[in-house]
Amino acid sequence: MSFNTTNSTAVFIPNFKTCDEVSEQCPVEAQMYGDYFTKAACIWFTLLYFTCFGTQMFYGWRAKTWSYAAWLGVGTAFEGMGYAARIVMCDDPWNFYAFLVQNLGLVLAPTFIAASISIIFKHLIDWYGAEWSLFRPKLLPWILVGSDMVSILVQGTGGAVSSMASNKSGKEAKDLMDAGNGLLLGGTIFQVVNMVACGGIMLLYLWKRQQSLGRFRSRLDSGDPQDSGKSSNGRGQYDFEATLKVYIWSLVVAYNLIIVRCIYRSVEMASGWGSDIMKTEAIFITFESQILLTTVAVLTIFHPYVFFPVAGRGGITRARRSVQSDIQELRPMN
Repeated sequence: MSFNTTNSTAVFIPNFKTCDEVSEQCPVEAQMYGDYFTKAACIWFTLLYFTCFGTQMFYGWRAKTWSYAAWLGVGTAFEGMGYAARIVMCDDPWNFYAFLVQNLGLVLAPTFIAASISIIFKHLIDWYGAEWSLFRPKLLPWILVGSDMVSILVQGTGGAVSSMASNKSGKEAKDLMDAGNGLLLGGTIFQVVNMVACGGIMLLYLWKRQQSLGRFRSRLDSGDPQDSGKSSNGRGQYDFEATLKVYIWSLVVAYNLIIVRCIYRSVEMASGWGSDIMKTEAIFITFESQILLTTVAVLTIFHPYVFFPVAGRGGITRARRSVQSDIQELRPMN
């Protein structure tokens, strides 16, 4: 056990370095969360996240969506590991390694999940047509996922520094905690701004495409012979727009839920470690646990394997060739 000594008076300060179990000197109230976690909730979230993870791996293997499966799988696994570590902390709130795993896992997981959606943005633009995009589809993952990596690095560093601070005492602990908290807050705010910007890129793409197709339909309605016989979507009998629209709306829901979660985390970090917001488990379960579980469930149920199978390796190229072949067969013989 370690003590701070002031004027020859030993003062015991409970932290992860001086405490290894709950005792009279190390009450659970002295820990930054201020209470035991609800064990049933931690078990529930752990089981559901790993169930989603297993389903994603099966779908990813069948659909050959390797990049998407990797990013989403890592994010979902981090969530499951985070809540598994919380189960350990239900029995021992002073277990430092469990605290470290749950802290880093739950902080980083949403950014990996957001990156998986960014991967799909590239495939959507590839499918609908790159002519309305600000960037070439091949560059989008580097831009969108690259910016997500910045957030991951900043938040990961902040989480590591904060975890080290929880194992210190005195001024050193405060300085490390402030530095880690600042990095976490900055990384989370950056993620919100980044996601809004990425969403803006997709909205601009949608607006430009709708404007272009609107003018095209106007020419068709006016009987412009130059456009005679053309299809507004050019996909022939392989038009699965209804299914794809359902999938796109699922992405919209998941994307916005992650933004809501990040806003909550920003408020929590701004209030400081050990704040009333951090100590209120009901708030955490509502704006962190439930929101992200819903996000992961939506991305698992509405998986590209079922709703956007051409997102798999080479799928869009093969689909285009099939469509072009069908169009050739449908053309009248001269």
